Amino acid sequence: MVYIRNLSLFLILMLPQFVFGKGQLVVSQNVLDRLYQVHGYFNTARPKIELVKNKKNVAVYIKSRNTIQLELSAYNLCIAFGKDSLDALSFILAHELVHALQTSNNLPKTSFIAYDKTFKGSLDMERDADIQGVFISYLAGFKSIKILPDLIDRMYEVYGINDKLIKAYPSKQERKLSAQVVIQQVNDLIELFELANRLTQISAYQSAIPCLEYISKYYQGKEIFNNLGVNYVLLGMNMGKLQGEALLFPFELDWNLRIKKPKTGRGDDFLSPIDLLIQRKYYLKAQEYFKITKRLDPTYYWSDLNLFAIDVLLGKLDVAQGYYESYLQAQCTANQESEIFQKIKFVYAILLFKKDEIEEAKRILNFISTQNNPYLSHMAKYNLNVISNGQIEFSFKSSGVCSTPGFKLVDIPDTEVKLTKIATMEWIVIDTAFQIERKMLPNSMIYTFFENKEKSITIQKINISNKYNFNIDPNLSSYLGKDESVYHCAKDGIAYLVRDGFLNGIIRYYTYYDNTL
Repeated sequence: MVYIRNLSLFLILMLPQFVFGKGQLVVSQNVLDRLYQVHGYFNTARPKIELVKNKKNVAVYIKSRNTIQLELSAYNLCIAFGKDSLDALSFILAHELVHALQTSNNLPKTSFIAYDKTFKGSLDMERDADIQGVFISYLAGFKSIKILPDLIDRMYEVYGINDKLIKAYPSKQERKLSAQVVIQQVNDLIELFELANRLTQISAYQSAIPCLEYISKYYQGKEIFNNLGVNYVLLGMNMGKLQGEALLFPFELDWNLRIKKPKTGRGDDFLSPIDLLIQRKYYLKAQEYFKITKRLDPTYYWSDLNLFAIDVLLGKLDVAQGYYESYLQAQCTANQESEIFQKIKFVYAILLFKKDEIEEAKRILNFISTQNNPYLSHMAKYNLNVISNGQIEFSFKSSGVCSTPGFKLVDIPDTEVKLTKIATMEWIVIDTAFQIERKMLPNSMIYTFFENKEKSITIQKINISNKYNFNIDPNLSSYLGKDESVYHCAKDGIAYLVRDGFLNGIIRYYTYYDNTL
């Protein structure tokens, strides 16, 4: 199972007595800490916050001191938003945090309200801080985008600028027009981010990758690079009509699709020489993204898991062994109950098996199979059976929700959504070779992907208005998250989105290419 961001609110900050108490500095620093952790660009030290009584800039980033000065009048302005107060505060702080992280920012200071009109700022740099700031806030669980126009209105009123033309500040109309550009851009990024996650969950990796690469042009956070790496490695693992690798890796999503393929039983000959080169290219591309993620955040152990696994998949067994013994082994020993380190041990068991150290591989997998992670335990038991019973024999056994005895597609009346004359169509242009046609209906969105002007996949996300029980073994899900599970039936082109035992949505899709090539 891959690690994909599970969006959630930072609930402790939502407590009214905490927000409206005396700890303005504590609240502000906690919001900034959350934004900084989510972005994950740890090459730059986390800025500290100072509260000041000035009433001139709203907020300022001072480069020489790596400090964000937040004005008390701006803090009180955010408090006036009531339940949306943290959404407003998170945007102001995220905007200045982006300035701290911008490698192109050589300015001694930046001013939130003055924008590009002072300190020799540039419109492009300020708009980039707006776009990244809103997107970081979204990833951190805040909803800054919905209050952005109102925030600008109130900010200009509180600071006594309103419709005045003052040389040191952009006009309110100018700032609001810029905000509209930002809102449209960030809405597209959020939509593409969520769409990329859905595409990954239905194994449409080749369509998810352009979405994430487009996002990375505007936002260079570790989650985007990690998800790009995962999609590339899964694309490589699922190449060809034959199974290839019989053992499961702990970052796989819908591994049912891969293990149901026929197995040749002879090493790498499930792919042609050309396809093997392409697969290697995908693995190396994944490795490149995982290295970026590790460089951004050295404590992000998911990067270690993925880099470790890539070496195993590339057949660099001695390199992988050295990586484990010199660095990962001590971490695994000290954190035996941690999910991430159990997954690293899981990959280590695969490495040992490939080096013919079968008994030790079995011992590790047996241990993992008894732990309290049902999904990982299920995968460990599967690998134990492959090792013990032989790759060919066991790999043909059916698994997954579609193969469950008695399982049938859930018949939900309000999912039969068809295009009508009231459907609204728009385009999202990723680049000259990749475009997405977007059709909006009252309770559904339909996306059709075009690659070099040819259709590649159509995907429809349907919202469910009524609650339907969906009590199926979580081990049969293709993605098991903290808040949502996904049950994927590839043969029917459908995936069920389940939350708290109830059906929360349905994805229908159709591919226009041979998904096994």
